[in-house]
Amino acid sequence: MKISALVRGVERPHAYPNVYAGEQIAGGARLRVGLRGGHAAALLALAAVLAPPYKVLYVLHTTRIGAVLGRHESDLLDGPDVQAALDRFGAFLAGDARHDVWLQSAGDGTVVLDRFNMMYAYGPLDAFAAVLERGGVRRGALPEVPYPHALHYHEMWDGAERDAVAAFGWRITPLRPEDVQFDDPRRAS
Repeated sequence: MKISALVRGVERPHAYPNVYAGEQIAGGARLRVGLRGGHAAALLALAAVLAPPYKVLYVLHTTRIGAVLGRHESDLLDGPDVQAALDRFGAFLAGDARHDVWLQSAGDGTVVLDRFNMMYAYGPLDAFAAVLERGGVRRGALPEVPYPHALHYHEMWDGAERDAVAAFGWRITPLRPEDVQFDDPRRAS
């Protein structure tokens, strides 16, 4: 469980209702997607809409193992590289809240899985919507992160964090203010 809702002081596992909605933000339009599960598969399916090459931006904002916090950016990757990374780390990305991950196409869009297990898709919105619909996700009310909530950083994923920060020749830059989960001296500077 990555996120739980606090309902009358009791913590309950939280899953979204397999719904997506369009929204306008300062940079344009995007889809906000709330899934019950299958986040890694959805990330891969949405990425298939985008043209390679890709970059992965792994935003590590919380660590349990003392890793350097920061924005870890990969070199350009092709489709099989992305598939292999999601096969290896997909369960970790969807099951632990210590990070956000951005999959960016070189030119036509971005898909994000954030610490709240919410997904965002920027770019060819109609094509993304078609993929979501085929996967059983329906257009509906804008999915919302529950408040209050708790995010979870599980010991069982510590090895995956260690492997993820070692997996690519990351270029690490500092967290941006909007990335910071906690003020931590291990932040990249």
